[in-house]
Amino acid sequence: MKFAYGLPTILLGAAHVMVSHQVVVALEPPEIKAIAEKITVRISGPEAGSGVIVEKEGSIYTVVTNEHVVDTTGKYTIQTQDGRRYPVKSNQVTRLYGVDLAVFQFQSNQNYQTANIANSDKVTEGSTVYAAGWADTDAVCLQRCFQSRPGNLSVRLTNAKDGYSWIYTNSIKRGMSGGAVLDKKGRLVGINGRGIRDPRTGVTDFFAIPINTYKKIALAIAPSSPITPKPSPTPSVPPVDTPRIGYFTQPPRLTYANTTYDNVRESAVTYYFTIKLIKLPDEAGTPLQKITINQHEGLEYIRFNLKKSFVFEGTRSKKGKKLKLKDITSDKKTKTVSLIFDPPVLPGKTITVDLQARQNPVSEGIYLFGVKAFPVGEKSRGQFLGFGRLHFYSSD
Repeated sequence: MKFAYGLPTILLGAAHVMVSHQVVVALEPPEIKAIAEKITVRISGPEAGSGVIVEKEGSIYTVVTNEHVVDTTGKYTIQTQDGRRYPVKSNQVTRLYGVDLAVFQFQSNQNYQTANIANSDKVTEGSTVYAAGWADTDAVCLQRCFQSRPGNLSVRLTNAKDGYSWIYTNSIKRGMSGGAVLDKKGRLVGINGRGIRDPRTGVTDFFAIPINTYKKIALAIAPSSPITPKPSPTPSVPPVDTPRIGYFTQPPRLTYANTTYDNVRESAVTYYFTIKLIKLPDEAGTPLQKITINQHEGLEYIRFNLKKSFVFEGTRSKKGKKLKLKDITSDKKTKTVSLIFDPPVLPGKTITVDLQARQNPVSEGIYLFGVKAFPVGEKSRGQFLGFGRLHFYSSD
């Protein structure tokens, strides 16, 4: 559980999953706990938390958890309900930008249950929900123990920070971050993750991310960027001018997305997307060859002036030198801008894409831009970094 102190500011976010439409009846709490325990994994490593098995394809299982559970570089171990353990490296984790969610996969010939995912939009305030996960040790549990705690959804926020748009009455403990929130029929409707203490009252509010937030993002990235286990990195990286590596040994991160003006109809506006290329001390890392930015959501297609668009080292507030681009193109059909670097960008750098929009949309609303990075290599596979979320407002 990630705890913070102070009043929350509020985001919205977004699954390659099957939604069941079977008619089922309400279950008893012990039955809910039994289901939760089968679909929940215990995560141990640099950080501790929980995760939920949301999909199976052959022998590959997909797990969703909180990003803050796996945001520290290192080796993690997950334990399934049967006690078996599976290794997961931090560079095998895909972080979903804009929300406190991440996904990873593990391989097993065992048959594990996957979550029955429901439509979280239909969970109303006052509904009974069960929050489950592997709680940290305390005076009662001398070792991490699995808990399922009943409560009610008390508030649905319309604008949520990091995707936490639900406040519920379930009392959650540390270690349960990334665990399941189930409805009274045992279906997955959310992911645990945050407790914020109000300094004025001393009361801690507990927050969850509705599962539709995850579904929205995963459905968007699944067709072009399936999450698959990465092979172990080789000891050395081939020279940039004769690349052979087709994957990132340490995926880049989308750390910032914003615009100079968020008013509708504003012209000559800059959209910024900042990407950090990770380099570990004991790894050479993989250079960045290409970036694509795809408009995934929004009522109108936003056009860019590519002649005035560029990429520079650093951040919006601390700009460095411009980087040389081999090509920059825009595909209206797919709503995608592609930028190819020459030479490729070396690991360890932070770069910012400066896209010059001809005009902001005329209607207010939220626009999502999916950012994907491609390493050097003729057969390189793009790594989805997350969504840049831009919200445009009407001044009327």
